[in-house]
Amino acid sequence: MAETLISPGVLARENDSSQITSQPVQAGAAIVGPTVKGNVNIPTLVTTYSEYLANFGSTFTSGSDEYSFLTSISAYNYFQNGGTSLLVTKVASGSFSAATSSIIAASASTDNAFTLKTLGEGEIMNSTSTEGTNGSLPSGTTDNVRWEIVNPDLANGVFSVLIRRGDDTNQNKVVLETFTNVSLDPKAPNYVARVIGDQTQTVQGSGTDVYLQTTGNYPNGSRFVRVSSVTQKTPDYFDNNGVAKNAFTSSIPTAQSGTFGAATGDILTGTGKYYSDISATDSQGLKGANYTTALNLLANKDDYRYNLITAPGLIYENADQKTPLNTLI
Repeated sequence: MAETLISPGVLARENDSSQITSQPVQAGAAIVGPTVKGNVNIPTLVTTYSEYLANFGSTFTSGSDEYSFLTSISAYNYFQNGGTSLLVTKVASGSFSAATSSIIAASASTDNAFTLKTLGEGEIMNSTSTEGTNGSLPSGTTDNVRWEIVNPDLANGVFSVLIRRGDDTNQNKVVLETFTNVSLDPKAPNYVARVIGDQTQTVQGSGTDVYLQTTGNYPNGSRFVRVSSVTQKTPDYFDNNGVAKNAFTSSIPTAQSGTFGAATGDILTGTGKYYSDISATDSQGLKGANYTTALNLLANKDDYRYNLITAPGLIYENADQKTPLNTLI
């Protein structure tokens, strides 16, 4: 601890926080299983069922039938019966990635000003499609999103970002989030990456020695997207007279809207055995081995604490599912 006497009666004290460790995420219960959307193997804390729906979705269609994963049914009942915090970890089979925004064009060119990526992963996040006459997207759903730039102000170097629901129309917009008067100036408090956030987590390590690594400088302020890159930064947007520099005004994005695409990962894997049809080799399209990483992450008491853990859909009598349940126990 360092102390500096600034003036008589005024003492500045600097606390060394470099050795302070983060506290574990604490929840009333933890649940592991397949979900409609969300990040694979990233434990996420939700405190209401509506928050669960926003992060992980509800129903999906397989063939001509509509289903809910047992994860969603269990989460619903947990909150209906007084639960207040739930640590949800999505498991899946195969490789999953996030969706990327279509080009957010700068004012004076078709070059990308900055890029957004969805926080959720999987093909379900793709909204890319040609707009209909009313601005509807054929690929837009309640589970994916679209973006819009409004109120660009070249004189002040700011603009606003709207995150809209994928199935809305231009005449009936469903705005999920609004980020007002953000900028491309990395030195400004309203820098777009600082306001929306740019962090992402990935699983590192192997076997039982796995952990989450966070990359990015700014915590995510959005529930749906993050800034993955800013291509046209505008540091010190104004000259000494307080006037916008000509070199930077062309970087501000125009008023426009767009979609998200190129995400990979399909939740409909295997033969898809659901509810009473769950078999020894297929539980909601998954095998027992798909749970390994998630359970090894949740075993770390330095990172996660909970009173109850469940994996709905795994049956102890099924040999393939016995191993993850033994790990869970």
